[in-house]
Amino acid sequence: MELEGKVALVLGAIKGIGKGIGLALAAQGAGVALNYHDWEESLPDLEQ
Repeated sequence: MELEGKVALVLGAIKGIGKGIGLALAAQGAGVALNYHDWEESLPDLEQ
């Protein structure tokens, strides 16, 4: 699937499946908008 120039919204992207999906989409060239639930301690992981 061609993902260059596409944007994906990934919900629950801090850990687990959401994180894996976000990383895989980004590796394929998609722009990725990540979302996380109000877990302040997880914010540094999301920023990476």
